[in-house]
Amino acid sequence: MGKLNKRDTNKEYFRPLKSFRYNPFFHPSIANNRQLVLAKNLHRSYGIPEGNILRLIMYADIALSYPTDSEVQVYYSEISEIADFEKSPIPIEKVVFRGNAKAFEITNPYLIDKLYKSLLELIDFQKITQEKRAKKKSTSAKIIKKVATELFNQLTQVENISNWRSLCIIGYIFCLYNIGSKSQGPILSEEKFNILQKGNQILNETYLQYLASRIEQYINI
Repeated sequence: MGKLNKRDTNKEYFRPLKSFRYNPFFHPSIANNRQLVLAKNLHRSYGIPEGNILRLIMYADIALSYPTDSEVQVYYSEISEIADFEKSPIPIEKVVFRGNAKAFEITNPYLIDKLYKSLLELIDFQKITQEKRAKKKSTSAKIIKKVATELFNQLTQVENISNWRSLCIIGYIFCLYNIGSKSQGPILSEEKFNILQKGNQILNETYLQYLASRIEQYINI
């Protein structure tokens, strides 16, 4: 019976890149500082438009946490609706607060504008996902491989980045989220890599070679 009830993270809980509706006017405002800094650095190093790489960075966060955090689906559907509205905004005529027995409306344009802006400021997607994820098990190897493949295909086929450089970029993204296999552990930051290399605790290779070799394990090239 246990096997029948086991979650199939390979089929049911994977989010493909096409399901992530990135809004260039909305998502940068909810990205955390580490995501923004990485996007800038990868833009400078690899020439990918900053918005394009931030989209992949934020997608990876969603896709890697989604299988272990069912509450992300509900929350993300709500901010997706806001993002869709931001694409073609129209004047909001009223805001309705509805309870089981009572409801009231706000129709004052000034107050509606203040409420809407406050809503955008209050959304802290990163904090919510991090708090929920801390209580869950780590992402499965199947999902990691699928996310890595989604990123790799986007980088090589759409952004026209070489295979090796794409592996490096994915390595940086996975490092940001402490992703890695159970046997090898999370991907090291460049600082930790250099410390271990000086102590002769790892093979003599560059950091980019290290990133590429780690990510290559997840992708069939």
